[in-house]
Amino acid sequence: TINEALKALTPREYDIIARRFGLDGRKVETQREIARSLNISRSYVSRIEKRALTKLYLKMKK
Repeated sequence: TINEALKALTPREYDIIARRFGLDGRKVETQREIARSLNISRSYVSRIEKRALTKLYLKMKK
């Protein structure tokens, strides 16, 4: 299930995915908003998001 796949993410990956897609009742945020709040670059948020989505895809594909 998606919940099992989400458990495969690191805490940072989960945080970014949850904020991007509004999981756990969170507000949907842009990469720029997340980057600002974590004090990292937007491109780094993008890389983490892509890595996390790839992990989720591979877990769900099994």
